[in-house]
Amino acid sequence: MNLIISDEPIVNSLSSNQINCTFKNYDIRDVISVNKYIEDNSERLRKKYINFIDEIGEKKIGNETIIDFLKLYDDYSFWFSGTLREKSIYKQNFSDAIKLMALEEIISTNKYSKISINILNFNLANEIKKLCKAHKINCSRTLKLRLKNILYVKKNSVIFMMLRSLNSLIFLAKRKFSHDASINNQKGFLFLAPLTYLNTEIIDGELSFNSNLWDGIPELLEFNKESANFLHIYSPHDQIKNETEASNIINSLNKTNKSNHFLVDSNLPYKVKLNIFMRWLKTCIKFLLKNHDKEIFNLSSSKINFYNLLKDNYLDTIMGPNLIYNLYMYHYSKKFIELIKNQKKVFYLFENQGWENIFSSMISKVSEKTKFAVPHSTVRFWDLRHFSKIDNKKDEFNTTPNFYLLNSPAAKEQYLSAEIDPSKILECEALRYRHKPKLSNVDKCHSVLIFLDYSKKYTSEIMVFLQNFENKYPGRRKFVFKCHVNCPVELKNYNFKHAKIFDGSIEDALNQHKICFCSNMTSAQVDAYMFGLKIVVFNNSDELNMSPLTDNKDVIFVNTLKAFLNSTSDINDIEIRPKEFFYSNKKLEKWSTILFDKV
Repeated sequence: MNLIISDEPIVNSLSSNQINCTFKNYDIRDVISVNKYIEDNSERLRKKYINFIDEIGEKKIGNETIIDFLKLYDDYSFWFSGTLREKSIYKQNFSDAIKLMALEEIISTNKYSKISINILNFNLANEIKKLCKAHKINCSRTLKLRLKNILYVKKNSVIFMMLRSLNSLIFLAKRKFSHDASINNQKGFLFLAPLTYLNTEIIDGELSFNSNLWDGIPELLEFNKESANFLHIYSPHDQIKNETEASNIINSLNKTNKSNHFLVDSNLPYKVKLNIFMRWLKTCIKFLLKNHDKEIFNLSSSKINFYNLLKDNYLDTIMGPNLIYNLYMYHYSKKFIELIKNQKKVFYLFENQGWENIFSSMISKVSEKTKFAVPHSTVRFWDLRHFSKIDNKKDEFNTTPNFYLLNSPAAKEQYLSAEIDPSKILECEALRYRHKPKLSNVDKCHSVLIFLDYSKKYTSEIMVFLQNFENKYPGRRKFVFKCHVNCPVELKNYNFKHAKIFDGSIEDALNQHKICFCSNMTSAQVDAYMFGLKIVVFNNSDELNMSPLTDNKDVIFVNTLKAFLNSTSDINDIEIRPKEFFYSNKKLEKWSTILFDKV
């Protein structure tokens, strides 16, 4: 039997000894859907991959484990801050890794004499070909080589990674901050997060601190006559573009607010910068002289090797810009030891980023303070940043928190499904979504509200899909596009009969519509869900299903033009029914219990 692997299903054109396999999520007779297989075996595949990543730290480079190799200082191993272990959906190609795992299971349970590959995903096609060779299956491939594929190979070389690191070293060394770097070691509660999601405003001549990440917390602590100390990590974005703006905000907040604000980033002495450079250079030389076997990326009980898919993350962890930044963060953290010792409890934004584990480790080294990890948004099934150390209880450097604060029943369900210890899970109100939707009785449009994505890739995919729909069903739907601020679109580049851009707020857009069509990734789905709209999600199946509303019976997932047409045909009959998603309480009673009771 021959297996034909293609991007789109091949129907009615195969011989009797051929079977079609596609990565699209189609439910078509005689077509094997890899993504459907992943859906049916998702928990097992997720656990298998997470365990694989955790075990890499115990593998050896030469005669020492990677954890020991990256123990650049006596009290911390930078393995725990690496992009490889972070498993970010934005940085790691684990989508292809999961697909490869699923495909191997499919071909292992069937006897195929030949496999033909005809897919656009160059890297995945390469890995499938290697997998066929490992399983001794004849393989043919339609080569679709593009310039970006060649550049991908080049940029994942050791030399290129070292050049990127040098650029990062120069960039971080040149930064100059002008904030007051003195530290008032005042007792209270400590909160760590990037200096983002701010809604600061001038009230009565004073700059008021409002953050979506900690909304309501300063007022709650002030009401209970407790002090709040905020450690902010500088992260350039539209609101705060450079070090000067970050420094000015910190200085202004400390002049006019009762809470204390500190910028983690500061001007390190040249001696420390030289130390960072020498540690990095020594690590690079040591790595190049070691026998670093690619077999450490072999998946157990399998013929898969993930080295090529994860090489970029691996080198970034060992010697890349990620290591450089974490070395700086390590030295920044040391300034706050006395402040941490004086805190009653410590809370930090949880996204499994490198700085979180550096601070978490240091907090446990210098004190016995309770650490709370706070995911501020939704928790998605395939957002693997949340799910580390499922089976591995060894944590020599104390990077794990004492408790996870989860803001919704859905988040709690995801953590439990990943076998996180239930005793470490606490419920809390969603601070970012603290205020309930302000529903309006305005007349609803009969257009489909389109929520686009922050990502150019996902935005482009959904726009192409809708243009194809318009071409096949001209004028059958009216579209209102709500663009992400970081990824605007120009309608003049498309050919829609009825379409316009909505420039108002998300809240206004939701109040004016009955139905919305969203990208797979956007969290605007949850806003629409709480406003009671009918939700249709575009799942093109090239990626894993990253929707925060996966398995929700009220949400429709589509990837064909016909399915989109059918799912948006009843606009006139839709009833707006607002729904609850997050834990919500204006008085923050759950947070009060966590803060002031003995947890």
